[in-house]
Amino acid sequence: MFQIAITGGIACGKTTIGRSLESWGYPVWEADEAARVLLAPGQSGYEWAVQTFGGRVTRADGSINREVLARLVFADGTALQALNSLVHPRVLNDCRCWMETCSRKACRAAFAVIPLLFEAGMDAGWDAIWCVVCDERIQADRMRERGWDAVHAKQRCDAQWLMARKMERADCVLINNGDRAVLEEQLRRSVNRLAAR
Repeated sequence: MFQIAITGGIACGKTTIGRSLESWGYPVWEADEAARVLLAPGQSGYEWAVQTFGGRVTRADGSINREVLARLVFADGTALQALNSLVHPRVLNDCRCWMETCSRKACRAAFAVIPLLFEAGMDAGWDAIWCVVCDERIQADRMRERGWDAVHAKQRCDAQWLMARKMERADCVLINNGDRAVLEEQLRRSVNRLAAR
């Protein structure tokens, strides 16, 4: 079974790639979803967030307000490092268990979308690493569409490797400048190269 990691810059289209692969019948795991589970009440990430930031990060129903938490941790390097050291090992373990399940099911290929693949040291052991990128101007526009101001967007980008550095380490680069048909054609070619191996 081919194990493919998908990474890339913020707002470059990693989720879009994952959805396309799922629509073609491939299993796709998302690190962001695994991290979201760790922030649920009763989980270690939840306990840490509440102990660190108190009621500022909880909603009326007791759940974590992820946007507020993100703004707080990206503004505080020490808090970001603490959260990452708590979350990343558990996310990696979840990914490994998921890949083992896919292997037992005899899947031809399985894909893991991991935004911080290199930054978290999760880049070993893959058959290939695909990196999704876009022009910086387009990335900035997409971050604004998410409601992020320039300061918050920069904090998030500064917490990641530069796109050029990720591209250097990737086996395949997918460019997503907004044309869905062009992106899907790149993706189809990349999947076909796997099938030909």
